Amino acid sequence: LDEDDKKLLASVVSGRPGAARALVTADRVRDVARAVAGFERLVSSEMAERFVMAKTFATDDAAAEIVGWWLAWLHTRPEHDTAYRTVASALLELHSAVTEPKYNRRLAFERFCLTIPKS
Repeated sequence: LDEDDKKLLASVVSGRPGAARALVTADRVRDVARAVAGFERLVSSEMAERFVMAKTFATDDAAAEIVGWWLAWLHTRPEHDTAYRTVASALLELHSAVTEPKYNRRLAFERFCLTIPKS
């Protein structure tokens, strides 16, 4: 892995070497990178684009895993990074909703998009 991949991986596995190994073994590091880049794009985009992205994320079979990566990555952001800190609570709610089969994932993602402040 290159240095950027190592840093990214370290930020989403939260000190769990087994999780890091599993992601590397399954060749999922690029998936993690795409997920984090998608989160950054989601937070900085306009509302219409957010809803298009919400549909894409909601229909992904790995939606709960992706939101988990977002949470772990967000946890490693510097405290002064207010752009991401403001969405932390909403992201926790989204994680709770996408991990429960009784909730509609698309609606959960769309609700999350509505809570993100305008960039």
